[in-house]
Amino acid sequence: MKTQAEKGHAFRALHQREATELLYNVPPLYHLNLAEWKKHNGFITKQYAFFSPLHRKGALLPMTKFAWLTDDRQVQQTQFGDELQLTANFGDKPFTIDDAPIPAMGVRVKNLLTNESTMWSAN
Repeated sequence: MKTQAEKGHAFRALHQREATELLYNVPPLYHLNLAEWKKHNGFITKQYAFFSPLHRKGALLPMTKFAWLTDDRQVQQTQFGDELQLTANFGDKPFTIDDAPIPAMGVRVKNLLTNESTMWSAN
């Protein structure tokens, strides 16, 4: 049986993977049987609903920029073409950019053409 610390580490690793997939605009891969699908379908459905429109816009765009926004490299930013900018906060505390707080393990997607933003949060 896993300890609370092990469960917390696994939970953080899962959300770190989600944020990384969004930051680099790569689709998640799931390896599930029916029992696992029943346990995780809410999470997977939420992720699919957020990621699919993003990937439709950015799948064929080249990554044109990458930057670490903090010295500890916990906040990272990518840009795809001249259209999409993604900022991922891998830290434990919110990070504010353009007056918008990005929660811990959160990702902000900014459409550079319309200046509209959406936010992904693991919670």
